[in-house]
Amino acid sequence: MAVYYTDIYNNVKSFNPRDLWNDKNISFNNVQLILKDQWQFHKDTLYIGKSSDINNNIEEISMLLIDDTNYDDLSNNNLLLFPFNTNLPSLFNTVNDLFSTNLDILNSSNILLNAVLKNKSLDYLVKTSSDLLNNPVVLIDTSFKVISHSDINDITDPLWVNNINSGYCSYEFIAEVNKMDSVKKSPTNENPFLVTCRANDIKKLTSKIFIDNKMVGYVIMLECNEIIAYKHQKLLNIVSKVLADELKKDKFYKNMRGLMYEKLLVDLIEDKIKDKDIAVERIKGCGYNFNKDLALLALDLSDYKNKGHRNDYLKDSIDSIFPMGKSIFYNGYILYLIYINDKFIETKLNKLEQFIKEEKLYVGISDTFENLLNLNLHYSQSINALKFGKRFDNSNVFYYGNYKLHHLLSNVNDKDLTKYCQPEVIKLRKYDNIHNTNYYETLYHYLINNKNTNLTADKLFIHRNTINYRINKIQEIIDIDFKDGEATFNILASYKILNYHYKKD
Repeated sequence: MAVYYTDIYNNVKSFNPRDLWNDKNISFNNVQLILKDQWQFHKDTLYIGKSSDINNNIEEISMLLIDDTNYDDLSNNNLLLFPFNTNLPSLFNTVNDLFSTNLDILNSSNILLNAVLKNKSLDYLVKTSSDLLNNPVVLIDTSFKVISHSDINDITDPLWVNNINSGYCSYEFIAEVNKMDSVKKSPTNENPFLVTCRANDIKKLTSKIFIDNKMVGYVIMLECNEIIAYKHQKLLNIVSKVLADELKKDKFYKNMRGLMYEKLLVDLIEDKIKDKDIAVERIKGCGYNFNKDLALLALDLSDYKNKGHRNDYLKDSIDSIFPMGKSIFYNGYILYLIYINDKFIETKLNKLEQFIKEEKLYVGISDTFENLLNLNLHYSQSINALKFGKRFDNSNVFYYGNYKLHHLLSNVNDKDLTKYCQPEVIKLRKYDNIHNTNYYETLYHYLINNKNTNLTADKLFIHRNTINYRINKIQEIIDIDFKDGEATFNILASYKILNYHYKKD
């Protein structure tokens, strides 16, 4: 592993050098003492010695020189010039230790990379990282959920012991962390940064984890065994990249946009949070107000043709319709958590329906709900709305409320569902088959249009007098009393059952 100017300067600045360095991007693989009247030098080697040992004609050499002769031929070399009374062995040992440490970091990197090549688990990589750093390590995602950790017995920080035992960081903990200047001003890359808190003196070296330039979590090293040093900073940077590659194998982390609520929603959908108090804490920790009338939309991507659009075209398009909603990619769907109590919701749902039809897509919409802890149930509803809607209707947007009976019937083991229907409906269906009439369909549309003759005629594209004739004929055939609400309900339910029975396969 190469050593750069910045690392060198930071390690020797206590010797008070005069900085005359030209190329600050140069790196080195070796360090050597300068021999008396030495002529041969290598650009990838850093040389240390006294100015009295240098031939004034050398150029483009990188040196740390103790100035014992008022050395003045400086322009063509990278040079840190030290006071004449600087101890040469001490200076050399300081720099040599830096190179030795870098070699140790390189060896540690190889151990981690070999573990990746052997397809070792995420927990194994975290445990190995902890061993190499000689300090405990915790891996969390951006929702502050603990993904993995090294041996909890090595952790002397009670706050993190509690976080690990809970499986997440509490709302109070997250709030305090987000107030810290070190977090607010933290790097926008994997470079480690130091975090200290008022609760205890244990320092934390933290590195962000990115997948495809999206932050998905943090790897945290706690200063429990060994004081944080240069090697920890360099190695933790490598650890974060190794863990990012491993997290890429998880579809969720690969697709997530680095937002705190995403993993929370997935955990709720998969019913992984068994403790209500933990769920409530994590919801609060997201910083979003989910205590409103909600609905979950499931956009089916299985038949989507990109049509040359960018990859995020669909999500961005629906985000523009529901700007306050929250979306995630999950199991082949884009899921949208939307607020139903918006006074413009009807307009937005109409825009959604138009967009879905234009893109030849399908979306299932759950019932309205208020408690995010019930997300698992409403995810199932949106998926079942898609399942039954695509099978039984010629539409693109399906509301679960229209398919509850279908869902119920799908759980009935009895294969012959017709015996649960009103005999009058069966009789009317048979009459049509024998006499080539259309009374069965007419009765259905008459009932769902609230027995309104004009609406029924418009739906069937026939004259209202024809509807009146057919209704009279239907009453002769099956003797139905349209004023009996229970009877008409049972007949409509029979239609639903028959529709399901004959299309279920």
